[in-house]
Amino acid sequence: MGIRGLSYNFSKVKQILISQLSEGDSKQKMLAYTLAQFSWSTHMGRGFFSNLITNNTQNPYLISVARGDSDFSSALPYIAESEQSMEDISTLLEQMYKNLQKDNI
Repeated sequence: MGIRGLSYNFSKVKQILISQLSEGDSKQKMLAYTLAQFSWSTHMGRGFFSNLITNNTQNPYLISVARGDSDFSSALPYIAESEQSMEDISTLLEQMYKNLQKDNI
């Protein structure tokens, strides 16, 4: 898909999202109004897409392939910033702390 096709389809997604939000409760209507005021770029869509992929896999290779990157290191910031990564790190640190407490008793 060329840049024109991508921009066209991204604009359609934006319009659909704003339309659906504007039919919701007052909080969603305010969000729709706010989102409509911003200029959206396809770069923002790519970031959103990257975050969706990262939520489903922590494998930088798979993320890079889905994004069309030439180097898997481009996916590493998305993994580092993902909520799942933070939860995994927190769980690991908590387990390490518990193990240290057991060893010191």
